[in-house]
Amino acid sequence: CLRTGAWKGLQPAELAAVRRALADTRRLSDQLRADEQRHRLTPSREPDPGFVTAVHRWATSGNLAAALESSDAGGDGSPLSAGDFVRWCRQVLDLLDQVRNAAPQPGLRTAAKRAIDDIRRGVVAVDSG
Repeated sequence: CLRTGAWKGLQPAELAAVRRALADTRRLSDQLRADEQRHRLTPSREPDPGFVTAVHRWATSGNLAAALESSDAGGDGSPLSAGDFVRWCRQVLDLLDQVRNAAPQPGLRTAAKRAIDDIRRGVVAVDSG
């Protein structure tokens, strides 16, 4: 996604939720699966958008209850547990840190840093060690 510019121009909260990037990510994922099929490889897992709304709500408001209520990570209408939410946020933080360090565009690096700051607060910022 960095090489194709799929995440270029995202606002911090959008980058945290990878909201706008999902369409490009899905398109690239479809292309990848087509290539895998053509080469008779085991297909990769499809991207899962179930966490997008929850992390976006957290990044924009810092309201844990609202973030959990807005999630549908299992696809069955049940809210995400706080523990799963924190674990997934930490995975998003790891990805954002990689984007911040690898992005060729200064604006994308800045947006990634701001997204990290927007997510790393409250229960997500509590040290797990």
